[in-house]
Amino acid sequence: MSLNSKKKILFIGNYLSKTRGSKGVVETIVNQIDNPKLIFRLCSKFDNKLFRLIDFIWSLFITTYDEIYVDIYSGKAFFFTKLAVLASKIREKKIIGTLRGGALKEYDQKNKSIVFKTIQKIDKLQSPSKFLIHYFNQYKLTINYLPNPISLIDFKYNRSKVIDNSILWVRAFDEIYNPSLAIRIVNELKKDVPDVKLTMIGPDRGLLKECLLLIDSLNLKNNIEILGKIPHGDLPLYYQTHDIFLNTTSYESFGNALVEAAACGIPIVSTSVGEIPYSWEHEKNIILINSFEAKAFSSIIGDLMHNHDLKTSLSLLARKKAEQYDISKIISLWNFSNY
Repeated sequence: MSLNSKKKILFIGNYLSKTRGSKGVVETIVNQIDNPKLIFRLCSKFDNKLFRLIDFIWSLFITTYDEIYVDIYSGKAFFFTKLAVLASKIREKKIIGTLRGGALKEYDQKNKSIVFKTIQKIDKLQSPSKFLIHYFNQYKLTINYLPNPISLIDFKYNRSKVIDNSILWVRAFDEIYNPSLAIRIVNELKKDVPDVKLTMIGPDRGLLKECLLLIDSLNLKNNIEILGKIPHGDLPLYYQTHDIFLNTTSYESFGNALVEAAACGIPIVSTSVGEIPYSWEHEKNIILINSFEAKAFSSIIGDLMHNHDLKTSLSLLARKKAEQYDISKIISLWNFSNY
């Protein structure tokens, strides 16, 4: 490649900010890079499954590029990783893979090491998850740690307008995030904290109706408000005004919502799964619970609501943790072959 030529980089993943409202990691990074010698193509920006498939095939096998960056997820999405690897070998292009899917470990175990058999063909591997790096180390793979970025300018620390006994939950209404557990926790907590309020924010991925029925059956309409999907730019206000952030996920490869919450200073109570115990410290910058039982959560949250000193300590140290991921520090770790 000549000194005056431009490098074309193809990203394979989900880049749906125009339809889903918030930018992912790659979109955030690409928007921050001002280098006339780099040309980025993001595939795919289509929400329609057929259009996405066509876009993937066209981009990988027809368009011109010098390198492929592929985001690696489990399940049906893993097909696109295999497709990207195939294209890289046929067209003799360098491929860089980013392990992102929180369920990649389970997917690999259930499918006879299918993830390993594919990613071992990738030229360079990276991941924002120390948990995934630890798991795939058994295969003697070299995987660089590359955490996801956050813009601290957008998520400012502010605890001046906190509403007492208020809980915030921000995830999709999807089975892996256990929204019904959050509802059952409030049902238990209400026995000791009658005025407890839970705000639930996130898009419906199939469980919203079930959650609404559960709220109704438990007579929690006065305690729980579901806002659904809101603009990403509106989230800081909710982080800043709620008392406790509740995370009930079953899988976690990084936890962008945790970092955003931490940046705003809201004390976090979370399941201890995936990446979370690898990156966060129990009773220092987070409260971790090794259980999916509502009573276990409600007991700890109830105590925390009345422990001002602990909340203050968690808040300050969580913010300090979030500062490690500011985009100004992370962007330099993205090295597009020294361009």
